[in-house]
Amino acid sequence: MPEDAAPFALIGRFTVRPGSEEAFDRLTEETASAIREREYDTLIYACHIVEGNPRQRIFYELYRDKTAFERHEAHEHVRRFVAERTAMLESAEVEFLSLRDGKTPPGFQLDAIVAGTRARIRALHERGRILHAIVAALGNLDAVRALVETTDSLEAAQASLMELLDIDHNQARAVLDLQLLALSPQRRQRLSAEYDQVVAEQAELESILASPDRLRELAGTERGANLARYDERRWARTGDDDWPGPLLGGAAGTGA
Repeated sequence: MPEDAAPFALIGRFTVRPGSEEAFDRLTEETASAIREREYDTLIYACHIVEGNPRQRIFYELYRDKTAFERHEAHEHVRRFVAERTAMLESAEVEFLSLRDGKTPPGFQLDAIVAGTRARIRALHERGRILHAIVAALGNLDAVRALVETTDSLEAAQASLMELLDIDHNQARAVLDLQLLALSPQRRQRLSAEYDQVVAEQAELESILASPDRLRELAGTERGANLARYDERRWARTGDDDWPGPLLGGAAGTGA
């Protein structure tokens, strides 16, 4: 295995100043919570209290590789931990390790998978809301056409669409942006099919979150890794690179 792809580990030995134990443990808890939620490639991040020495803390950290450790170090929650712990420590030692052999539990992924699945559900919910409005508009295309042809401003069209389809401002704007009247029948079918897929995936992911057995089955799989790495900030508003321009006040789109 190339050196830069090998697992990377460290042990930290910290002695906490008298009276700072509670504050240090609280800072550690906050940091560990952020690591569980955001750092899929941090395989193990464990803090131990030493028996017989209540002021000593031993950290064991295992990363998928050196690059994963560097990403860990760059996170804001880790930089905060490093900055704030200094005043709480009487002494600090860190030893870097090269993993020779052993076993890591697949459950290390579960927290990251849960966090990523929840993020994916949030994104699917928002995408589903937009597609729900589009599908409703497609089902009332004649009424939408009449509305657009008799409306001379975007604001008035949005307000009329909201009343016609019982949707909110963002949904109405998405319907107008899509230029439904310019879409080909094939494109309309794809949008309807995508709505069905979004609803089905959201339901499946919610059932996975409700089942500890199904969550454990995802650990160590490619799908589990993808969910653990999921970042809802990368989910486009439309999820569609071919999204046409506005229906009112802009150039007409041709659809696909």
